[in-house]
Amino acid sequence: MSVAIRQTMKSAVVAGGIALMLLGSAGSVFAANPAPREQGAAHGMMDPQKVDQKLTTLKGDLKITEAQTPAWNAVADAVRTNANAMRTAAEAKKASGKQTDVLKRMESRDQWAKLRAQNSERLLTAFRPLYAQLNDEQKQVASQKLMQHHKHGQQGQQKKAG
Repeated sequence: MSVAIRQTMKSAVVAGGIALMLLGSAGSVFAANPAPREQGAAHGMMDPQKVDQKLTTLKGDLKITEAQTPAWNAVADAVRTNANAMRTAAEAKKASGKQTDVLKRMESRDQWAKLRAQNSERLLTAFRPLYAQLNDEQKQVASQKLMQHHKHGQQGQQKKAG
């Protein structure tokens, strides 16, 4: 595998991880049939104030420089846009009620998958220029934050299963 492909893949993984970290448990919205409690929790994590708080914390943790600020702002805007899109879709889904028709459920699932793909592409497009500007220490912090979030998410899943 070429170095360029590995770097692109690493950027995509880090960007996706940062999005998940910033949006908390929002991924549960995309489950086939999330329980109302899970959907409500995910919806809460897409709250604009919580997203902004997480962005502010991450910006500080990464020690974003003045020169990196325009690229950071593009990432933050993408995260906010993604959170808003997910919040709007979750509200529409909630308003439509529980789908019992299998075709409608499949269509709903397809819409969520498309939304996730659009959000992922938006974030990755914004994240690439920032990642290219991060120094090695900042990349390490980003990776550590991603690993902490991933580990925390696994522990939460184990508790739910247990």
